[in-house]
Amino acid sequence: MERPTRRDVMSGVREFLSADLLGGLIGRLYGDVYKHTAYNFMNYSLENYRTLVPEESTTIELREAGGTLDPAWICVWAKIACRLLEWSRDACDADFFRVVRLLAWAQEEGGHYDIVDFLVDLNLLAEARYCEERLERGAEAWFECLLFAPTSEERAENKRREEEEQTHLRQDGSPGSASSMYASPA
Repeated sequence: MERPTRRDVMSGVREFLSADLLGGLIGRLYGDVYKHTAYNFMNYSLENYRTLVPEESTTIELREAGGTLDPAWICVWAKIACRLLEWSRDACDADFFRVVRLLAWAQEEGGHYDIVDFLVDLNLLAEARYCEERLERGAEAWFECLLFAPTSEERAENKRREEEEQTHLRQDGSPGSASSMYASPA
């Protein structure tokens, strides 16, 4: 099954909320874990999660800090990754959907909510400060890894899918944007 390419938050939220079997839908998110991935949750897929082999690993792989030799960034990223997983496990529905709404507001309505804001919401104040400083340093702090850069064929296919999805949204009578469904946060 093709992994969907999305450009807006609320279409993904609608798909999750309308799923008959959440486990099957989550399985679609894993996609091709060997290509273009920074995260690997395959050990939690329906096929792998201690069903066939009870001793199977439950490791989650997070590779965002890959390729760096900066010990400070590695430590900060490890704290962020652990807190993200804690929050994902423990957040109540209201907290989770507040963040989803803020993401939709930022992406679709021009609001401001970014990773630094999210880290502050997770009470990772020192890590948020570190990330903000790192972002301000720009190219000095970041490197471009072309190892997983999409090929021209993949870029063309992604563009075709996006156009197809936009055409489908216009034709099926769905609301034009999430802004018609939700008011901007105060």
